[in-house]
Amino acid sequence: MLRPRRGRRTRMGCPECGGLLLYDRDLKIYTCQNCGRVFTREELYEARRRIAEEIRQMLAQGQVDEREEIAKEYLKWYLSNKKER
Repeated sequence: MLRPRRGRRTRMGCPECGGLLLYDRDLKIYTCQNCGRVFTREELYEARRRIAEEIRQMLAQGQVDEREEIAKEYLKWYLSNKKER
């Protein structure tokens, strides 16, 4: 007979660092494998809601373009370093 696993991986990323969340069925908590932060289902929902609200505010203020430019510059720098190796 198959035994249930203690945890299972989810497709959701950690709201703090973007790391992989592992769900523990017994404790009913999500634990980030990167930063170690622990979330209940309610805390995770609230953190994601807060992030979505911040994104909406940034879109309304036009700040997203600046972050996109920074991300593009970083990607360009990262890829150029990979080519040098």
